[in-house]
Amino acid sequence: MNHAQRSPERTTASIQNFKRLHLLDLPEELLVRILGVVDFRWIATCSKVCHRFAQLIGETTELRYRLELALAGMIDGPPSAIPKRDRMAALRAYRMAWVTGQHPFQIMRCPEHRMLLRTTSAGPFAIFWERERWIMHLYRAPSTFCGISEKSLVFDFEHHDFGGLRLLKSEFGVDFEQGLLWCTPVVVEEAARIRECRLFHLDDHAVPHPLSSQRSYRFQPPPGMSPRTMTTNIFRIYGDLLLLVGRSQEIDEMIVTVWNWKTGVIVWTFSGGLTTELYFISSTRIVVINEFRLSFHLFAIDPNRRTHAPLTTFDDCLFVLEPPALCASEGALYCVERVVFRPPAVFPDCSPLFGRDPTSTVLAVDFSIVYDDARIGTSSPWDKYLMLIPIQTLLASYDLLAPSVPAAGRSTGGRVVPWEEWGSTGTRIVRLDRLSYMTSVIGSQCAIVRRHPMYCWLLDVYVVEVFPLAHEAASRLARDPLGKCPRGHVDVSGVLDEERELASCWREPVRATHPCMSTHTRIDLHCYGLTAEGVFYGDIGLSHDGLVYSDCRMMYC
Repeated sequence: MNHAQRSPERTTASIQNFKRLHLLDLPEELLVRILGVVDFRWIATCSKVCHRFAQLIGETTELRYRLELALAGMIDGPPSAIPKRDRMAALRAYRMAWVTGQHPFQIMRCPEHRMLLRTTSAGPFAIFWERERWIMHLYRAPSTFCGISEKSLVFDFEHHDFGGLRLLKSEFGVDFEQGLLWCTPVVVEEAARIRECRLFHLDDHAVPHPLSSQRSYRFQPPPGMSPRTMTTNIFRIYGDLLLLVGRSQEIDEMIVTVWNWKTGVIVWTFSGGLTTELYFISSTRIVVINEFRLSFHLFAIDPNRRTHAPLTTFDDCLFVLEPPALCASEGALYCVERVVFRPPAVFPDCSPLFGRDPTSTVLAVDFSIVYDDARIGTSSPWDKYLMLIPIQTLLASYDLLAPSVPAAGRSTGGRVVPWEEWGSTGTRIVRLDRLSYMTSVIGSQCAIVRRHPMYCWLLDVYVVEVFPLAHEAASRLARDPLGKCPRGHVDVSGVLDEERELASCWREPVRATHPCMSTHTRIDLHCYGLTAEGVFYGDIGLSHDGLVYSDCRMMYC
C-alpha cells in the first residue's frame, strides 16, 4: 500500500507517535553527530540540562575537547596523527599552568649579537645580526604544550648586491602562510634617504617573492609633495595587503598607502594628523585611532579594486566609536601612549595542537588621562589605563550599524557611536598604577609586565585574556575570573567609578565588563642566571602558551 492509500487513522497515529519522540530517544551516535556540528555554547548549555546529556558530553572525547577548547578561548589545530585524547590532555595541562600562574618561561640568549624580540603571527621571534656581517638570524623557541616546534632561519645578505641598501637598521617581518620575508632597507638617492619595502621568498631570499607584482614598494606621497620630505617608518602586512605610513613634520601630516602587493594596485590612501594609529582588523576593514581623542574610526576598503584608490580623510569614515566621556570641568584629556595588536595564525611549517581563536584577538590601547596646565605638577595625579578591545567587537559594531547608515550620508565624518552602545559590554579596561609597563599581546591574551621599582630583576607579570566564555570557564574551574592580581598595581575589575582623592575625571560611572580571565606571577630573573645587562636591556613577550624573555647582553647596531 502506497502513501496515498494509507488510512487516515494510521496516519494520525504515526504523527502522534512522532510528536512523542524525544531528543533523548535518539541513539547516542546520532546525538554525538548533532552536538558535533552545533555551536559550542549549545554544548555547554546541554551539559547542564540533564544527567544524560552531561554524561554523554563528559564521556565523548570529541565533544569534551571541543567544549574545553571554547572554555580556553582556543580553536583546534590542523589535522595530524595526534589523537583528540592527547590534544585534550595537553590543553588541560596548559589551562592548569594558566590557572596557577605557572606559565612556561623561556629565555632566548644571544651573547655576541644584538637581539630584538619581535612577536609575529607565528609567535615571538628573536631577530639578530652577526657582528660585522650581513647575516641575519631568526629564532623561535619551541612551545611547551601546543606542539609548536623550534624554528631557526638564517638569511645571508653578505654576498648579494642590494644597490647600497642599508639593512642593519631595517625592520623585518615573516609570514609563514605565504612563505614571505619582508624587510625595509634604506635607499640613498640624490643625497636623500628613502625607505622602501622589499618582499622575498623564505626559501630563496636573494630574489623577490614570485607573487609580488613589483621589485620594491615605496610610500606614494600625494601630488605636489616630494617623498624626500616624508619619513616612512611604519610597515604592516595583512595577507595580500601592504601598509606604508609616511609622516611629515613640516606639514604635521600623516599619509597612508595600502598596496595589494600581488596586483600592484593602491587600494586605499589616507591623510590625517600625526597623532593617529591604524590597523587592519580584516581584509576589508581598517580602524584608525585618534590618539588625542581615543576615538576609533572605521573604514571599509576594497582589496580587489583594479585602479588606484582616491585619497580619503577622517570625513570619509563610516563610524566613529567614542570613548567614555570625560568631565569638562576637570580639564581632563586622553593621551594614547601605545597600541599593540598581534593576530594569531595557523602556519604551515608546523602543526600546533591548538591555537588562539582569531575572532577573539584583542587590540590593546595603552592610554593616560592627563589634566590641563593648572593641574600639571609633581603632586598632580595622572591615570594610566589599558583598554582591551576584541576585534569581534569592532567587526560586530560595523555589521550592526552599517545597514542603518544610508550610502548618501557616509561622507560627513561617519555616525558617532557613544561609548554606552559599544564599549561597556564589548571591551575591558584595566587600571594601572603610575609606573612604566611593558605590554605584549598575542591573540586574545595580553601580558602586562611591571618591573619592581627598586629591584629591576623582579618582574610582576599580569596576563589578562579576553574571550566570550571567560567567566563560565572560571566557574567550571571554581576560581575567580579576575584572579588574585594585587589591586594596587593592576585592577582588572572593569569598574572605574570608585572614590578618589580628587573628583572623578569621568562624566558618568564607567563600566567595561567584557568577560575576561586574569592571573599573576612573579619572575626573579636572577634565578635564570641573567647578568645586569641582560636584566636591564632584556625584553619580554607572550608565546602561544607561555612567556619568552630575550637576553640582550650586547647592544650592537
